[in-house]
Amino acid sequence: PVLRYLKRQSPATRTVYLMRPEVNADLDLVAIPEHDFMDPASNMITTMGPLHAVSPETLAAARAQWEPKFAHLPRPFVTLCLGGATKKGRYTAHQWRELVQRAILLAGSGSLLIASSRRTPPEALDVSTPLLQLPHYLHRWDTDIDNPYLGMLACADGIIVTGDSLSMCAEACVAQVPVYIYACTNVLPLKHELLHQTL
Repeated sequence: PVLRYLKRQSPATRTVYLMRPEVNADLDLVAIPEHDFMDPASNMITTMGPLHAVSPETLAAARAQWEPKFAHLPRPFVTLCLGGATKKGRYTAHQWRELVQRAILLAGSGSLLIASSRRTPPEALDVSTPLLQLPHYLHRWDTDIDNPYLGMLACADGIIVTGDSLSMCAEACVAQVPVYIYACTNVLPLKHELLHQTL
């Protein structure tokens, strides 16, 4: 509604909408991920996944900043990116434990770099923390000020990401290391599964 109002007030203004709009009227450009299913239109471009700001350049800058801060930890680094619930459902305590246990196995004699997000429920960290007997760096989104997320992607030798966050899945792939998506059918809508297959 805001873009349509602005267009009426100033017809020369160009309006661009990212992701799926409720109405594709009076918009000059719509950039929509393929998995959002909209009929093609002359004012539309499609993208493989959601647009984001992670690039090789931003990762290089993050690596320079964060690699010294992770230097005391043994490699390989497995970065674990935690999301949260979707409209379809929530992860169970068992699933959070399983996820962390798989990450621990993948890290082997290395370390875990764990990034929570604003959608990560306290339960995820409550059930995960007692399992962390290996070297690790844990970022709590709700309490830590300096966010190491980009540094964790940049320094990773492998990445595990919960499949609920389409942006985190797409961002992880920029790091050009193996990416594993933890996909649970009780949490993920069909469009999430389609993006996972595409990636």
